[in-house]
Amino acid sequence: MDIKEQARQLVLLKNSIEPTIYLLVIGFVFSSGGIKLMKSADRSQNLAKTTADKTAKLSAKKPSKQADIKKVASKKNIFLEYIQVIAVAFVLVFGFMRPFVVEAFKIPSASMEDTLLIGDRILVAKFIYGIKIPFTNTRILDFNKPKIGDIFVFMPPPAAGKTQNFIKRIVGVPGDTIEVRNGDLYRNGVLVTGEKYVKRYLNSPQSPQFMPKVTVPENHVFAMGDNRDRSSDSRVWGFVPYDNIKGQAFLVYWSWDKDADLIHKIRFKRLGHILN
Repeated sequence: MDIKEQARQLVLLKNSIEPTIYLLVIGFVFSSGGIKLMKSADRSQNLAKTTADKTAKLSAKKPSKQADIKKVASKKNIFLEYIQVIAVAFVLVFGFMRPFVVEAFKIPSASMEDTLLIGDRILVAKFIYGIKIPFTNTRILDFNKPKIGDIFVFMPPPAAGKTQNFIKRIVGVPGDTIEVRNGDLYRNGVLVTGEKYVKRYLNSPQSPQFMPKVTVPENHVFAMGDNRDRSSDSRVWGFVPYDNIKGQAFLVYWSWDKDADLIHKIRFKRLGHILN
Protein backbone atom coordinates (compact mmCIF):
# COMPACT_ATOMS: atom_id res chain seq x y z
CA MET A 1 0.00 0.00 0.00
CA ASP A 2 1.51 3.31 -1.02
CA ILE A 3 1.91 6.34 1.23
CA LYS A 4 -0.98 8.26 -0.36
CA GLU A 5 -3.42 5.39 0.25
CA GLN A 6 -2.28 5.09 3.90
CA ALA A 7 -2.75 8.82 4.42
CA ARG A 8 -6.25 8.70 2.88
CA GLN A 9 -7.32 5.85 5.19
CA LEU A 10 -5.94 7.68 8.23
CA VAL A 11 -7.99 10.76 7.34
CA LEU A 12 -11.15 8.66 6.92
CA LEU A 13 -10.52 6.97 10.28
CA LYS A 14 -9.95 10.32 11.94
CA ASN A 15 -13.16 11.79 10.47
CA SER A 16 -15.20 8.79 11.62
CA ILE A 17 -13.82 8.74 15.17
CA GLU A 18 -13.80 12.49 15.91
CA PRO A 19 -17.62 13.00 16.09
CA THR A 20 -17.96 10.02 18.42
CA ILE A 21 -15.21 11.27 20.71
CA TYR A 22 -16.70 14.78 20.61
CA LEU A 23 -20.16 13.54 21.68
CA LEU A 24 -18.68 11.34 24.40
CA VAL A 25 -16.64 14.24 25.77
CA ILE A 26 -19.66 16.60 25.80
CA GLY A 27 -21.87 14.00 27.48
CA PHE A 28 -19.11 13.23 29.97
CA VAL A 29 -18.43 16.86 30.87
CA PHE A 30 -22.02 18.06 31.08
CA SER A 31 -23.41 15.09 33.00
CA SER A 32 -23.24 15.25 36.75
CA GLY A 33 -21.72 11.76 36.75
CA GLY A 34 -18.96 12.83 34.41
CA ILE A 35 -18.20 15.90 36.49
CA LYS A 36 -18.10 13.79 39.63
CA LEU A 37 -15.76 11.27 37.94
CA MET A 38 -13.48 14.07 36.78
CA LYS A 39 -13.35 15.49 40.29
CA SER A 40 -12.77 12.00 41.65
CA ALA A 41 -9.86 11.47 39.22
CA ASP A 42 -8.32 14.78 40.30
CA ARG A 43 -8.62 13.77 43.93
CA SER A 44 -6.97 10.40 43.18
CA GLN A 45 -4.02 12.09 41.50
CA ASN A 46 -3.62 14.52 44.38
CA LEU A 47 -3.84 11.67 46.87
CA ALA A 48 -1.17 9.71 45.01
CA LYS A 49 1.17 12.68 45.21
CA THR A 50 0.50 13.32 48.88
CA THR A 51 1.11 9.67 49.78
CA ALA A 52 4.66 9.77 48.46
CA ASP A 53 6.05 9.82 52.00
CA LYS A 54 4.88 9.50 55.61
CA THR A 55 4.62 13.22 56.08
CA ALA A 56 2.08 13.46 53.24
CA LYS A 57 0.02 10.61 54.76
CA LEU A 58 0.00 12.36 58.10
CA SER A 59 -1.11 15.64 56.55
CA ALA A 60 -3.91 13.77 54.74
CA LYS A 61 -5.21 12.46 58.07
CA LYS A 62 -4.98 15.91 59.64
CA PRO A 63 -6.08 18.46 57.01
CA SER A 64 -4.60 21.89 57.28
CA LYS A 65 -6.67 24.99 57.92
CA GLN A 66 -6.10 25.99 54.31
CA ALA A 67 -7.70 22.71 53.11
CA ASP A 68 -10.69 23.29 55.40
CA ILE A 69 -11.13 26.78 53.99
CA LYS A 70 -11.05 25.38 50.44
CA LYS A 71 -13.72 22.80 51.31
CA VAL A 72 -15.98 25.48 52.78
CA ALA A 73 -15.47 27.68 49.71
CA SER A 74 -16.25 24.72 47.44
CA LYS A 75 -19.52 24.05 49.29
CA LYS A 76 -20.43 27.73 49.03
CA ASN A 77 -19.80 27.65 45.28
CA ILE A 78 -22.04 24.61 44.84
CA PHE A 79 -24.74 26.30 46.91
CA LEU A 80 -24.49 29.45 44.79
CA GLU A 81 -24.75 27.38 41.60
CA TYR A 82 -27.97 25.79 42.84
CA ILE A 83 -29.35 29.21 43.72
CA GLN A 84 -28.54 30.45 40.22
CA VAL A 85 -30.25 27.47 38.58
CA ILE A 86 -33.37 27.92 40.72
CA ALA A 87 -33.44 31.66 40.03
CA VAL A 88 -33.17 31.14 36.25
CA ALA A 89 -35.91 28.49 36.34
CA PHE A 90 -38.11 30.82 38.39
CA VAL A 91 -37.63 33.66 35.90
CA LEU A 92 -38.32 31.40 32.92
CA VAL A 93 -41.51 29.95 34.42
CA PHE A 94 -43.04 33.07 35.95
CA GLY A 95 -41.47 35.68 33.71
CA PHE A 96 -41.96 34.00 30.34
CA MET A 97 -43.67 30.57 30.35
CA ARG A 98 -46.65 31.43 32.54
CA PRO A 99 -47.49 34.88 31.10
CA PHE A 100 -46.88 34.04 27.44
CA VAL A 101 -46.69 30.30 26.74
CA VAL A 102 -48.45 27.80 29.03
CA GLU A 103 -50.35 28.09 32.30
CA ALA A 104 -51.97 25.45 34.50
CA PHE A 105 -55.56 25.67 35.75
CA LYS A 106 -57.76 23.55 38.02
CA ILE A 107 -61.36 22.65 37.17
CA PRO A 108 -63.61 23.61 40.13
CA SER A 109 -67.11 22.95 38.74
CA ALA A 110 -69.17 20.48 36.69
CA SER A 111 -70.16 22.89 33.90
CA MET A 112 -67.88 21.15 31.37
CA GLU A 113 -68.66 17.53 32.23
CA ASP A 114 -67.94 15.00 30.85
CA THR A 115 -65.20 16.71 28.86
CA LEU A 116 -63.65 18.09 32.05
CA LEU A 117 -64.26 16.76 35.54
CA ILE A 118 -64.00 18.42 38.93
CA GLY A 119 -60.40 17.93 40.07
CA ASP A 120 -58.89 17.92 36.58
CA ARG A 121 -55.81 20.03 36.15
CA ILE A 122 -55.25 21.32 32.65
CA LEU A 123 -52.67 23.13 30.58
CA VAL A 124 -53.67 26.20 28.60
CA ALA A 125 -51.75 27.49 25.58
CA LYS A 126 -51.64 31.25 26.04
CA PHE A 127 -50.00 32.05 22.70
CA ILE A 128 -52.65 30.41 20.48
CA TYR A 129 -54.68 33.61 20.04
CA GLY A 130 -51.64 35.87 20.15
CA ILE A 131 -49.46 37.11 22.98
CA LYS A 132 -51.03 39.73 25.19
CA ILE A 133 -48.63 42.46 26.32
CA PRO A 134 -48.85 42.73 30.12
CA PHE A 135 -50.94 45.57 31.57
CA THR A 136 -52.42 46.34 28.14
CA ASN A 137 -55.15 44.99 25.86
CA THR A 138 -52.74 44.76 22.94
CA ARG A 139 -52.00 41.39 21.34
CA ILE A 140 -49.15 40.58 19.00
CA LEU A 141 -48.77 37.56 16.69
CA ASP A 142 -52.54 37.06 16.84
CA PHE A 143 -52.76 35.08 13.61
CA ASN A 144 -55.27 32.57 15.01
CA LYS A 145 -58.70 33.80 16.02
CA PRO A 146 -61.00 31.99 18.46
CA LYS A 147 -63.10 29.47 16.55
CA ILE A 148 -66.18 27.35 17.16
CA GLY A 149 -65.41 24.25 19.23
CA ASP A 150 -62.41 25.70 21.08
CA ILE A 151 -62.25 25.02 24.82
CA PHE A 152 -60.92 28.24 26.29
CA VAL A 153 -60.12 29.94 29.59
CA PHE A 154 -61.18 33.53 30.17
CA MET A 155 -62.09 36.19 32.67
CA PRO A 156 -65.90 36.42 32.77
CA PRO A 157 -67.65 39.69 31.94
CA PRO A 158 -68.87 41.86 34.85
CA ALA A 159 -72.43 40.53 34.51
CA ALA A 160 -71.23 37.15 35.76
CA GLY A 161 -70.40 38.65 39.16
CA LYS A 162 -67.25 36.52 39.44
CA THR A 163 -63.54 37.31 39.34
CA GLN A 164 -62.02 33.84 38.97
CA ASN A 165 -61.21 32.31 35.58
CA PHE A 166 -63.95 30.45 33.70
CA ILE A 167 -63.62 27.64 31.17
CA LYS A 168 -66.24 27.00 28.47
CA ARG A 169 -66.54 26.02 24.81
CA ILE A 170 -66.95 28.56 21.99
CA VAL A 171 -70.24 28.03 20.13
CA GLY A 172 -70.48 31.39 18.35
CA VAL A 173 -67.99 33.79 16.75
CA PRO A 174 -68.42 37.34 15.41
CA GLY A 175 -71.33 37.58 12.99
CA ASP A 176 -73.06 34.37 14.12
CA THR A 177 -76.68 34.48 15.29
CA ILE A 178 -77.30 32.34 18.37
CA GLU A 179 -80.64 31.14 19.68
CA VAL A 180 -81.70 28.55 22.27
CA ARG A 181 -85.01 26.68 22.00
CA ASN A 182 -85.98 24.04 24.54
CA GLY A 183 -82.33 23.78 25.52
CA ASP A 184 -81.18 23.16 21.94
CA LEU A 185 -78.61 25.42 20.29
CA TYR A 186 -79.40 27.10 16.97
CA ARG A 187 -76.59 28.83 15.09
CA ASN A 188 -77.48 31.01 12.13
CA GLY A 189 -80.99 29.58 12.20
CA VAL A 190 -79.88 25.94 11.99
CA LEU A 191 -80.14 23.37 14.81
CA VAL A 192 -76.63 22.37 15.87
CA THR A 193 -76.27 18.59 15.93
CA GLY A 194 -73.44 16.10 16.25
CA GLU A 195 -71.95 17.64 19.40
CA LYS A 196 -70.93 14.35 21.04
CA TYR A 197 -69.41 16.16 24.01
CA VAL A 198 -72.74 17.74 25.08
CA LYS A 199 -74.33 16.42 28.27
CA ARG A 200 -78.02 17.00 29.00
CA TYR A 201 -80.40 16.70 31.96
CA LEU A 202 -83.70 16.95 30.09
CA ASN A 203 -85.86 16.14 33.12
CA SER A 204 -84.25 18.60 35.52
CA PRO A 205 -82.47 21.40 33.65
CA GLN A 206 -81.01 24.24 35.70
CA SER A 207 -79.74 26.41 32.84
CA PRO A 208 -81.90 28.65 30.64
CA GLN A 209 -83.80 26.57 28.08
CA PHE A 210 -84.88 29.49 25.91
CA MET A 211 -82.97 32.52 24.66
CA PRO A 212 -84.02 34.91 21.89
CA LYS A 213 -81.84 35.29 18.82
CA VAL A 214 -78.72 37.41 19.34
CA THR A 215 -75.84 38.31 17.04
CA VAL A 216 -72.27 37.93 18.27
CA PRO A 217 -70.53 41.33 17.97
CA GLU A 218 -67.03 41.93 16.65
CA ASN A 219 -64.16 40.82 18.90
CA HIS A 220 -66.47 38.70 21.06
CA VAL A 221 -67.48 35.05 21.33
CA PHE A 222 -70.53 33.20 22.64
CA ALA A 223 -69.61 30.53 25.19
CA MET A 224 -71.50 27.54 26.61
CA GLY A 225 -70.59 24.67 28.91
CA ASP A 226 -70.64 21.10 27.59
CA ASN A 227 -72.90 20.23 30.53
CA ARG A 228 -75.62 22.32 28.91
CA ASP A 229 -78.25 22.01 31.64
CA ARG A 230 -75.81 22.66 34.52
CA SER A 231 -73.84 25.62 33.15
CA SER A 232 -73.85 29.33 33.77
CA ASP A 233 -72.60 30.75 30.49
CA SER A 234 -73.28 33.33 27.78
CA ARG A 235 -76.99 32.55 28.01
CA VAL A 236 -76.86 34.18 31.45
CA TRP A 237 -74.11 36.81 31.38
CA GLY A 238 -73.56 37.58 27.69
CA PHE A 239 -70.67 37.62 25.27
CA VAL A 240 -66.98 37.17 26.10
CA PRO A 241 -64.64 39.90 24.76
CA TYR A 242 -61.44 38.80 23.04
CA ASP A 243 -59.50 40.85 25.58
CA ASN A 244 -60.76 38.59 28.38
CA ILE A 245 -59.46 35.39 26.78
CA LYS A 246 -56.47 33.77 28.50
CA GLY A 247 -55.86 30.90 26.07
CA GLN A 248 -56.96 27.54 24.72
CA ALA A 249 -57.05 24.41 26.90
CA PHE A 250 -55.32 21.44 25.29
CA LEU A 251 -54.28 18.83 27.87
CA VAL A 252 -55.31 17.20 31.17
CA TYR A 253 -52.04 16.61 33.03
CA TRP A 254 -53.51 15.55 36.41
CA SER A 255 -56.89 14.42 37.71
CA TRP A 256 -57.90 13.91 41.36
CA ASP A 257 -61.24 12.58 42.57
CA LYS A 258 -61.57 13.78 46.16
CA ASP A 259 -64.74 11.72 46.71
CA ALA A 260 -63.25 8.39 45.62
CA ASP A 261 -61.58 5.84 47.89
CA LEU A 262 -57.83 6.06 48.38
CA ILE A 263 -56.97 3.59 45.61
CA HIS A 264 -59.08 5.36 42.97
CA LYS A 265 -58.44 9.00 43.85
CA ILE A 266 -56.04 9.45 40.93
CA ARG A 267 -57.87 9.12 37.61
CA PHE A 268 -54.99 7.50 35.73
CA LYS A 269 -56.95 7.15 32.49
CA ARG A 270 -57.32 10.93 32.25
CA LEU A 271 -53.64 11.74 32.63
CA GLY A 272 -52.31 13.08 29.34
CA HIS A 273 -55.81 13.32 27.83
CA ILE A 274 -55.86 15.65 24.80
CA LEU A 275 -58.83 18.04 24.79
CA ASN A 276 -60.89 18.63 21.68
